[in-house]
Amino acid sequence: MGNSGEDEENWKFFLTLLKNLLEKFANRSDDWCIISDRQKAIEAALTTIWPKVGRRYCCKHLAKNWKGEFNGPQLYSLFWRACSVTSPYTCKKAMERIEKENPLARIWLTNLGDKSR
Repeated sequence: MGNSGEDEENWKFFLTLLKNLLEKFANRSDDWCIISDRQKAIEAALTTIWPKVGRRYCCKHLAKNWKGEFNGPQLYSLFWRACSVTSPYTCKKAMERIEKENPLARIWLTNLGDKSR
């Protein structure tokens, strides 16, 4: 790798090696889950190299971005409640609480994409 940046080509290189390695330990490499910070280069590389692998977003990275947008301990607490839901019902309730506190915060979370991530 000529360049040490976290660009799409470097992520493709890394993910190809990781996928090949994990295939030796599981029947299917798609049974794994990649947790990332939603960096565009990672997302693009995963879409190309490993489109069927599970994907999740790192809540610590999301929390940092959240705090930049929404101040206050109440919203921060509600953010973590939403991140730890375990059912569609508790997700709905957590999102309703966030919307009641600040409708823009719910929109921010909704714009992250697929709720399962």
